[in-house]
Amino acid sequence: MKKIFLSNIIFTGLILLVFLNSLIISQTTYIWVGSVNSSFSNGGNWSPYRQIGRATDRLVFNNGQNITISGLNQITFAQMVIRDNTNVTFIPGSGNARIIFIEGELSDAPNGRNERVIADLKYNEYNIEEKVKDIATLKYKEYGITEETKKTDLATLKYSEYNNPPASGMGDLKVNTDPMYNPNNSNVYIENGSSFRINASDPSLSILLKQNAKAEIYGTFVLEGQMHNSFNSNDPYSIYFKPGSKLIQKCPGNVFNSTGAPNSVVFESGSAIEIQNSAALSPFAMESPYSKMVLDEGSKFIMSAPGSTALRLSGRNYSILEINCIMNLNEIIISDCYIKDLIINPAASLTINNLNYANPVPYIKLRGDLIANGNLVFPENTTSNINISIEGTQLQKISGSGTAEFNSSLNKMVISNNVNLNRDLSVNCNVIHNNGNLNCTQHTFTIFGNFISPFSLPPGVIIQNNNYRKSKEEPVPDNSRPVIQAKLIPEPLPVVFSLGQNYPNPFNPETTIEYAIPVESIVTLKVYDVSGKEIMVLSDGLQKAGNYKRDFNGIALSSGIYFYRITAKNGNDIFIKSNKMILAK
Repeated sequence: MKKIFLSNIIFTGLILLVFLNSLIISQTTYIWVGSVNSSFSNGGNWSPYRQIGRATDRLVFNNGQNITISGLNQITFAQMVIRDNTNVTFIPGSGNARIIFIEGELSDAPNGRNERVIADLKYNEYNIEEKVKDIATLKYKEYGITEETKKTDLATLKYSEYNNPPASGMGDLKVNTDPMYNPNNSNVYIENGSSFRINASDPSLSILLKQNAKAEIYGTFVLEGQMHNSFNSNDPYSIYFKPGSKLIQKCPGNVFNSTGAPNSVVFESGSAIEIQNSAALSPFAMESPYSKMVLDEGSKFIMSAPGSTALRLSGRNYSILEINCIMNLNEIIISDCYIKDLIINPAASLTINNLNYANPVPYIKLRGDLIANGNLVFPENTTSNINISIEGTQLQKISGSGTAEFNSSLNKMVISNNVNLNRDLSVNCNVIHNNGNLNCTQHTFTIFGNFISPFSLPPGVIIQNNNYRKSKEEPVPDNSRPVIQAKLIPEPLPVVFSLGQNYPNPFNPETTIEYAIPVESIVTLKVYDVSGKEIMVLSDGLQKAGNYKRDFNGIALSSGIYFYRITAKNGNDIFIKSNKMILAK
């Protein structure tokens, strides 16, 4: 009898344990039904009633209102979805700094199956006639399609409906009825037209995505207040700001700090990050070439806070850099900066003062347009410690009604592409014209230095010397003054072997590698992966003395670290050097 009683107790305990475990690992969707100003911890503000918060909870905000939710403490949940033009603001409870942890593992969607699983299932049902369920046969008869081509079209349509809604028919129905819908079942999902705001003055409030968690932002994400609030992840390439999205920093400090993995935040083409706090620090958050964020081609970095040190140039890669304020940049620039389009808006200015006086002199490499409706200033000094290079692959334009001062802090300007000068411009440095058509027929390009080019002097270029000015608009001077002719000087040959850092870096998928050969040599330039496996040969053969460029395309490779190595042999002299580069897709 005692044994039976004991067995019953053990059995009951096991059943209870299984029940409790199922509660722990189950995921419940809670939809916010509270008022516009309510407490996060009040269970009645959620449907169903949220008695105890669990790390597996899914939270949905979709009432189309402006919601302010207060009293957030140290919490963990699995998913947050903000959609249907809903604007949510989180305010922390009092006490120490607060962190919201987002768990990485998600089970199937609330209807029991993930949308992508359903898409694959339906594709099989219609296309392969694999009768996973009876509905396959019913639907096949319902449509009455016997031709293989039509059947395949139907399969593709159904696949699209489930996998990439909204689409016609069932896909739309599925999107409209599922409050948890987001394209990739992300842990954090902010729909276009919706916004999420952290407003924390004391204490701070931050978000940390744990391993395997993913965020997709299509709307607006704002961090504001008097404290350092941040958004970080333990995994690289896990926070995505999608086309049309925007992150606005209205708080001090680093919005992406040293917590978590490098390259964890990706701004895709059409997205933007805007700095609006003068005490904001660099969102790159790491010493170059490493970074917490990746700025894809077509993304925008906007500076709207005078005095902020968030803008950094050394070793950084911008697609569109837009200046909306007075920026006096005093930075130790030790490596090249890459900018596609530089836009300085009216009443704004950008003054670039490099505090690094050591060689080699770094470059600001412009790959797109310069639009200076405000002021762009390289200050007047004797350091000559910054270069500017115009080196895009498509026509580049220099325009704008603001002031462009290229003074003696510039060492040289290098032009290696087709350029339209849509404004008057003067530079107080040497200009090296390597390649491309320099079109300044409607304006003047005045050079206080040597014009070094293998080509004839373009119309509109003025070489200023000893207060004498020779221009296409002026008549030929009389014999009372000497004529100073523009002298075409070939670019000097290098005096030492060198291998430059690839640019841009990180890159996706193309980058350029430069190297210099002072004497005729047998040269090999190869790319390797981290295991030492040879990926590609960029150069292999006898090369004359000179400066060289090689393009590398990693479109067929996965993201990661790669190395390129040069070996140059001239008799008994051998030059070997390797550099690291990062492919960030």
